[in-house]
Order: sequence, then structure tokens, then C-alpha cells
Amino acid sequence: MPPSKVELYAAIRRHARVPPSSTNLGTAMLRTCINTTDAFELAETLQLIADWLAADPERLAASLLSYIGDPAYGPDAFRADLDRFTFLLGDSDGEHLFKPRPE
Repeated sequence: MPPSKVELYAAIRRHARVPPSSTNLGTAMLRTCINTTDAFELAETLQLIADWLAADPERLAASLLSYIGDPAYGPDAFRADLDRFTFLLGDSDGEHLFKPRPE
């Protein structure tokens, strides 16, 4: 039988040593705040990496495969993750995340 939300919450608090007021029983994710300027800089860095991946995908695909070791996680998947993180940081409207990519 899987643990209840209360048991999960208690386990998270034990391991993360988070004060009770900063957690929510409705979710297993902890809330984290980031300074707006830091979020903007992080989003710019993620976008720089995504643009770099798009600049030379063939050469970078081989390097990424060598590093990751799984062809399923190629430059397109990596860029999609970077785009989602940029969206979550608020530096993108995310419109392209909800449209099918052209093939």
C-alpha cells in the first residue's frame, strides 16, 4: 500500500528539514522562491544554451550522446526541457510549448 499524503509529508520534512509552514499537504513538491533578477539571468542562460544547441545540432548530437549515453535524449529533447524551464521561470509565454513542432 502506498504511503498516505501525511506520511509522505512527514518523510519530506524529515529529509529536507523544512519548517512546517513552508510545505503544503496537497503536494509533495516544496515551494522555492527565487529573486526576480536571478530568475531572469537563469532564463537567459537557459535560452543561450538552447540557441547554442540549435546552431550546430549534428555535431552537438554526437557530443550529447557521448555524454548522456542514450540516443532518446538528443538535442531536441534537451532543448524542449530548456524551453520548459525558461517558461517556468517566466521568461517565455510558452506558446511554442503547446504547438506541435514542424517535422
